[in-house]
Amino acid sequence: MVKCQYNPDRAGILNISPDGTDDRTKGFRLFREGSATSQTIKLNVGTGSSENWIDMTAVGASDGWKQYAFTISSSETNIYVDGQLVKTVAGGIAWDATCTLMSIGSGMPNFAYWSHLSELSSIDELRIFNKALSASEVLKIYNDQK
Repeated sequence: MVKCQYNPDRAGILNISPDGTDDRTKGFRLFREGSATSQTIKLNVGTGSSENWIDMTAVGASDGWKQYAFTISSSETNIYVDGQLVKTVAGGIAWDATCTLMSIGSGMPNFAYWSHLSELSSIDELRIFNKALSASEVLKIYNDQK
């Protein structure tokens, strides 16, 4: 669950990126960008030889708490907002030995370029699983939080 702030106008939310480089062909980066009235939650997933850029959803200044979830399997990335599937993108994720650090609430240190620095938004109920959840599992988690 995230309750977006709008200052600064961009920030890293959650990322596992290659150490000390701007290589986006491995790992993932969840972040936000926008203005004082609207932010877009975005996800970048490294697929090995390239990357997928996914705009998850726009968030208005008065939207309050929202649940953002994504699952990445070997073949696709699924994006959920408040328990509902909103987008599916072909392509899995690539990992390697340089993806050693998870950053929560910041792009630092491995996704700080383009000013994706500290996140001032409120973050609650961060859950990480070692498998791609099904749509019904994501919806159950969302319903159990309400």
